[in-house]
Amino acid sequence: MALAGLIRLIHGKHYDKRRKRFTSLAFKNSEGGGISVILGDCVDASRRSICQHIRTYYPARIAGEPPIYWEFPQSILPAEKCVEPHIDPAITDPCHANIERVCDSQAKQLLPRDLAIYQICVNGKSRGLTEADLFQY
Repeated sequence: MALAGLIRLIHGKHYDKRRKRFTSLAFKNSEGGGISVILGDCVDASRRSICQHIRTYYPARIAGEPPIYWEFPQSILPAEKCVEPHIDPAITDPCHANIERVCDSQAKQLLPRDLAIYQICVNGKSRGLTEADLFQY
């Protein structure tokens, strides 16, 4: 499956079971600045699936277990924002990038509420996320 744009890892611990949605912590700037994403075209070029890629470069404490992700086109970002490759010695992923200059309140508005938008990696394959998947976190 070809990836269309940017991929954001979403840890299941950021799901609010009462409100039935992910909290703003799921899509916000890191302490180092920027919102971490994975470049879909880079993953495609590696000939790995996104689930293989996540398992290779991201430990469960970051990706969750099983990993959940949101794939979205860069076009949903405000026009003045940019996605820049980010070199961080703690992140070995060559497909990692940061979304720069998006404030957390803007990011919160972009986060989908519909769980069907998200994917989960189960047995090495992606499938749509369900609310039942989130009860294990």
